[in-house]
Amino acid sequence: MKTLFSILAFAVTFTAQLRADEAKPEKKPKLAVKEVTVDEAEKLIASNPGLIVLDVRIPEEFEHEHIKGAVNVNVFDAEFDKLIADIDQSKPVLLHCASGRRSTKAIAQMTGKVKFPQIYHLTEGFNAWKDAKKPFEGKPLPKEFKSSPQK
Repeated sequence: MKTLFSILAFAVTFTAQLRADEAKPEKKPKLAVKEVTVDEAEKLIASNPGLIVLDVRIPEEFEHEHIKGAVNVNVFDAEFDKLIADIDQSKPVLLHCASGRRSTKAIAQMTGKVKFPQIYHLTEGFNAWKDAKKPFEGKPLPKEFKSSPQK
């Protein structure tokens, strides 16, 4: 009887542990992300000709102004995962948005889905890049985005 009780106790404990393990959320591998300042980002671009500058802002923002040579993939695009998967995964990436919020979202969304050797995150974003007087390409805003003069 003692043996039967021991076997049953073991079976209950073992089954409970299996269920607990199944209930745990799947752990995604962490991305190799290094946060960089504007000055560090500028040096990375200059010293790494294969570096992909990935701008995750909306297309209208990107069209208006962006870091020269950047690639635009809107983090809010329904096809974001597919578009990111189409980028050369063998090269390092410098990721940014305007201020750091959307690029942080993009990093979370990319976790477990990409294999870039290194992701550099321009945490202060494109706004800080411009404020630091770093070079960028741009064109004037369309009329509908310009503010009218105050009277």
